[in-house]
Amino acid sequence: MFTFESTNKNDMNISDFNFKTFTGEDYQVKPQIICNDGFKMSVQGSAGHYCEPREVERDYYKMEIGFPSEEEPLINEFAEDISNLTGTVYGWVPCDIIDEVIKKHGGINEELTFKSK
Repeated sequence: MFTFESTNKNDMNISDFNFKTFTGEDYQVKPQIICNDGFKMSVQGSAGHYCEPREVERDYYKMEIGFPSEEEPLINEFAEDISNLTGTVYGWVPCDIIDEVIKKHGGINEELTFKSK
C-alpha cells in the first residue's frame, strides 16, 4: 500500500503522484486517481503503457489515461475510441494536461486514492 502525508489535499500533481507510487517494477499498475469532486481516472506509465518515455520511470512527460468516470473534454482528442469516452484509454496525454484535469476536479483526494490500491 502506498502512503503519503500532505497538509494540503489539493497540491499533489501528476509528477508527485508518480514519485510516490514508483516501485521500479517492469510493469506497474498505479492506483486509480480519485479527485476531490469524485472524478476518477487511471493514469499509468511503463513499457506496457502509452507513455513517453515508454519504460519504467519516476517521471514522464506523457502518460496513458484509462477509463475516466465521466467524459472530460480536456482529454477527448487523445481517446482511442471516441465513441466510448468512459470505456477507453487515452494515449500519450501530456502531463501538463493531466495536471489541468486534476486541478479542474479539485485536486487528488490522497486519502481515497491511496486507500483504493
